[in-house]
Amino acid sequence: MVQSADLDLPYPPPQREANIYMVPQGIKPVLQRTAIEILAWGLRNVKSYQLSSVSSPSLLVECGGQVVQSCVIRNPKKNPNFDVSVLFMEVRLPREDLYCPPIVIKVIDNRPFGRKPVVGQCTIPSLEAFCCDPYTEEAEIAAIQQDDVSITPRDDVLIEIDDKEPLIPIQTTLGYFGFPAFARVL
Repeated sequence: MVQSADLDLPYPPPQREANIYMVPQGIKPVLQRTAIEILAWGLRNVKSYQLSSVSSPSLLVECGGQVVQSCVIRNPKKNPNFDVSVLFMEVRLPREDLYCPPIVIKVIDNRPFGRKPVVGQCTIPSLEAFCCDPYTEEAEIAAIQQDDVSITPRDDVLIEIDDKEPLIPIQTTLGYFGFPAFARVL
């Protein structure tokens, strides 16, 4: 009975290494180069972890096999902000959101002797709400600005100002800063 089951199985795909198989081209999703920009200002109100306060936290962001880490906050009680607030990573992600890997954000405490426990973690399962195409966004902004212009009334308001007479009589005697003016008024 074991022999008949082996005969019904399809051929295995080619191997890249031992126990690592290559995905056939028809199954593999189409990938595109994607830039991910994370704005991380700081960490506040971090609870203690394993009976020890979090004294040197940093942020670790993982997506699609790429990892980026923020700088370490040396004293979170005095200054809870990161020195550099923008983290940037370039990843090859599938075009279809259904196949995109999640973004995993971890808070790490950099403790003495090289110990780095994960004190907090957040997973963002879908990037769809955060994605934007910079080229289409510019076109949408231009379209919105054109719509705003069409909403304004078309009646022009003209105000005639006679610049031969000063608006306020004191302008002739006092200059810009309240000092006597040296210019002659015609």
